[in-house]
Amino acid sequence: MSAPAQQFDVLVAGGGLVGASLVLALAPLGLRVGIIEARARPGPAKAHYDDRAIALADGSRRVLEAIGVWPLVAPHAEPIRRVHVSEAGRPGIAILDAEEMAMEALGWVIENPPLAHAFEAALAHEGTIERFQPATIIDLEAGAEHVGVEIDAGGVVQRCSTRLLVGADGAGSTVRDRAGIGVSRHEYGQTSVVTNVTTALPHEGVAWERFTPAGPLAFLPLQERRCALVWTVPAGDADTVLSLDDSAFAERVNALFGHRLGAIERVGRRQAWPLARVLAKQLWRGRVALVGNAAHSLHPIAGQGFNLSLRDCTALAEAVAAGIAASDDPADCGALQRWADGRIADQRRTATFIDGLNALFALDLPGVGLARGVGIGLFGLAGPARRLLARYGTGVGVPLR
Repeated sequence: MSAPAQQFDVLVAGGGLVGASLVLALAPLGLRVGIIEARARPGPAKAHYDDRAIALADGSRRVLEAIGVWPLVAPHAEPIRRVHVSEAGRPGIAILDAEEMAMEALGWVIENPPLAHAFEAALAHEGTIERFQPATIIDLEAGAEHVGVEIDAGGVVQRCSTRLLVGADGAGSTVRDRAGIGVSRHEYGQTSVVTNVTTALPHEGVAWERFTPAGPLAFLPLQERRCALVWTVPAGDADTVLSLDDSAFAERVNALFGHRLGAIERVGRRQAWPLARVLAKQLWRGRVALVGNAAHSLHPIAGQGFNLSLRDCTALAEAVAAGIAASDDPADCGALQRWADGRIADQRRTATFIDGLNALFALDLPGVGLARGVGIGLFGLAGPARRLLARYGTGVGVPLR
């Protein structure tokens, strides 16, 4: 006879940054919560030159503060004091300034290992969370009152039952697929090339967004005089860019960037990802909900992916609390529908803004480039427009539900 299933109020598939954020946001509710994560628990954070980084909006910083992660992250976070936007060959520039917004910073850039370590420490502090790690989902069985989940935990099959199952398991979500939730997909025909670089001149807390004929370039400030470099190139050019030696790569980048930070003195290991927009056609079905990349994967041009995911998690925790208050059910239909309506609206706004920005700077038609340059220049002179963009981009005042 098989062992009885473990009972949960909320079971989160995916224990990465997004899933862990949701679990920590749920902690004050006193529910029985579990995590299923395929990767082993991370060891102590060890700094490496090539560590990838995430840009956190100020709104995301406030979320991390609320769930107890920010104090552990803050010493490793590099503030973004200004954002400088320009287009190669055009005179107009736009600058967003934290001081003008009366903010400490417009955002922060944090490398993945210390961020993951901070989440691990925060989860360890919440002793009531059950963790299946490393473990993968074998099967789901959706019922009216519960979702049955079968897990492979290191070769041992375990059975769980949960009143709400949340898929936070990434773009190839098993939960989404097993729940029968489809996606809409749009290929951008672009590839994101990512690396870290050291420049001759200090970045002074400035994030640079430079639109070029070869694709947009972003320099994000990191600690120790480094920058995270994100270069979006046509998919057909990616192999050529990756095959350049460090010197040729640095020369190509600086020719497009205009040597604004002096010579690029060091180039780290390069990685590349094909870009596509993937949106789930539903955010919940029955007792299954989706957050993070399981729900949406967007173009990185504005660095909004993880920030959008944190808003998913904060809003879902509020919906679970509302469901418990209304019907003692974390998967209360009314609460989940209101959550989904709000999240879909935010996701669509963000996707529309990102796609519009990407398409605008990809156009190469007579007169369009001049109009863009004039537009950037006018935007740079318009204080209210700059403040509105900074307010949205930093997550201040963005509705969660």
